[in-house]
Amino acid sequence: LSRLAFGVAFIDYTNGGFPGLVFANGHVQDTIAKIRPPATYAQPLMLFRNNGNGTFADDSRAGGEAFEK
Repeated sequence: LSRLAFGVAFIDYTNGGFPGLVFANGHVQDTIAKIRPPATYAQPLMLFRNNGNGTFADDSRAGGEAFEK
């Protein structure tokens, strides 16, 4: 998957003491799908759970409706 992240934040959404990551994605060029497929202009938010051992797991589905768009 090709993503262009322009905003990243640490957030402890599990209240486990290990901040996860939220990525706001989307391309800045609205015609990118024509120029460089499969890239798209609109791209979904991504949420990654901190496993507490230096690794992260994609937990976007647990993020709710905003992460499904």
